[in-house]
Amino acid sequence: MLTGEEKKNYQREYMQKKRSNKAGSNIGGSNMVPPLGTLPERPRYLTLSDGQVLDRANPPKGKVNEYDLNGYRALIQPGEEGEYGLILSLANPIRRKKLQAITASLKRHNVLDNVRYGIWGPTFKSIDKLFT
Repeated sequence: MLTGEEKKNYQREYMQKKRSNKAGSNIGGSNMVPPLGTLPERPRYLTLSDGQVLDRANPPKGKVNEYDLNGYRALIQPGEEGEYGLILSLANPIRRKKLQAITASLKRHNVLDNVRYGIWGPTFKSIDKLFT
């Protein structure tokens, strides 16, 4: 068993070996970067499997999901807290299914009046009326 100075030396040598064996080790205190022109060039235009041509310099903008919220705004009392979040949840098909599952579970436990959507939001009883 190593003690005192022997232990310090062993740990120091161990850590130096460990640092020097790392992939992409630092040379002269900075990460080594390959010289320009040595990496393979990526083509600017790429033909996708469906036949579309992708220009890497000008990537397409992401698709924005905009839901029709006007029909749901009329169903909710204006001024209720959490109104906008609830409208978005009703308009989004995935969140709507989750809300319906939560409402069904609360209905089975007879607590629709006691649970609110958010802190001061509408009760789930009023949300349940929106689904029927």
